[in-house]
Amino acid sequence: MVNSFYLNGLVVEIRHEESWEDSSIYIYDCLSNLSKAEQKAMVEYLYNEGLIEDRRIRTEVVRGEDMN
Repeated sequence: MVNSFYLNGLVVEIRHEESWEDSSIYIYDCLSNLSKAEQKAMVEYLYNEGLIEDRRIRTEVVRGEDMN
């Protein structure tokens, strides 16, 4: 299952699999200015809201230059 939404002005996609270890988060950062602290805060928010099962979920930031 895939959930897509906006968080802090960025598109976030959560791909849920059977186990949280196989699930992943994609954050699409078109401006390439997302800091590690902001990324960590977003994951913490997703966890606190019950949208992900574990904070250790694989997270990938897709930067603007990666989208070409």
